Amino acid sequence: MAVKFYAPTESDPGEIFVWREEGEEKVSLRIRRLPPAEERRIDGKHFGAKRRITYAAKGVQQDLDVEAQNKANVEKAAYCLVDSVGFDLEVAGPEAAARLSGLLNEKLDVGAVVRLDGRWTDALKTLVFAGLPDLVEFMGSTARKLRGEDAEAEEEAEGN
Repeated sequence: MAVKFYAPTESDPGEIFVWREEGEEKVSLRIRRLPPAEERRIDGKHFGAKRRITYAAKGVQQDLDVEAQNKANVEKAAYCLVDSVGFDLEVAGPEAAARLSGLLNEKLDVGAVVRLDGRWTDALKTLVFAGLPDLVEFMGSTARKLRGEDAEAEEEAEGN
């Protein structure tokens, strides 16, 4: 069995994946791997060192704090997103305009479209991901693919 090596954050450029595509327009994301140690750190931060497990007749069940899980997923997605190509965001309301203006250091009005490519910060990722759960899910599934977890699960299911 080969041990997987994960490059330091600064030297992992990630890989490009298409998130959305409409005609000739597409949004591509550069996503890097989520090392297991970083995933454990994030889970520990949101769930604590211990999780409550309930044993039932059908097997082991785990109580899940949905809010904590969502926060952990957003933080993992923020870690994995390196940059984007073609990611435009429309400012939907006055509160969004104020928050985005502060994060991007420019005056934005309601209805303005702002390109986020090359401008991602952790605070901006957290704000955008809070409103786009499908993006967070895409980031999570892509990070699992990059780690090879899907292939390992399929091999185990096939009995290899």
